[in-house]
Amino acid sequence: MEVDTKFAIVALVLAAAIVNNEPMMANGLTPWSMCGVAEERLMSCKPSVTLTNPVPPSAACCSAISGADLSCLCSKKSLLAALGLDPNQATQLPAKCNIKTTVRC
Repeated sequence: MEVDTKFAIVALVLAAAIVNNEPMMANGLTPWSMCGVAEERLMSCKPSVTLTNPVPPSAACCSAISGADLSCLCSKKSLLAALGLDPNQATQLPAKCNIKTTVRC
């Protein structure tokens, strides 16, 4: 079950990396929300899943993950391969954030 939760978190971070708030704001668009979490909160996890020099997840990242609809995120996990993020780092986020869930991907 822990592995399933990790995949959900990977999907969360991946989806956050797909869309960047800056171009949206420049075009007059509003930031997006996915699976119950605002984009800017999801982006707080990106430094923890980079390919080079990932950092431990911040309190903001862990808060974002804990507030997400993990079942929704599980449905998006197939997007991960295309973003250049480290899936191994991403799958470790739930454990690093001490998040427990019964969600199965």
